[in-house]
Amino acid sequence: MEFCSYCKTKIEIDSPHCSNCGISLYASEDEKSKYITNIHRAREKFVEASGAMHRAKWVLFVIGFASLFFHFFLLYLGKIELADFIFLGGLSGLLVAAGFLTNDYPIPSVIVGIIFVVGIYAYQFYIDLDGLFKGIIWKIVILSSLIYALKSAIEFEKMIEN
Repeated sequence: MEFCSYCKTKIEIDSPHCSNCGISLYASEDEKSKYITNIHRAREKFVEASGAMHRAKWVLFVIGFASLFFHFFLLYLGKIELADFIFLGGLSGLLVAAGFLTNDYPIPSVIVGIIFVVGIYAYQFYIDLDGLFKGIIWKIVILSSLIYALKSAIEFEKMIEN
């Protein structure tokens, strides 16, 4: 009985490749080395993309909860009306929901997150014309992180397809 030199799985008789890891059983050592290097690179990319999806999920959670808390605080202080709070709180809640869906639907949930964040910013601008420029650095950081998350989601989807 033979075992794969890479993953130590039992090899089926007359099989040209390992049924577990896919390495060619009749390849030269150089070809096996290249194959193993490619496997490790793909695994590293997958781990990196998974980490980016995890960060995207938490960015959506943090933005959603922080926005909800912030708008509740503004309502408490009387700076915004109840209708404004309901609208902005609803968008904030949808950001949190998009965070929950990031694992199953990475690209759509991040796109929805970007749309809702831009919607929150636009509505804040509608309420207060100076609202667009208040906290502009944070707004740029948040949008940049969501755009990076979208890029990572696209790479993640490509890796899953291959």
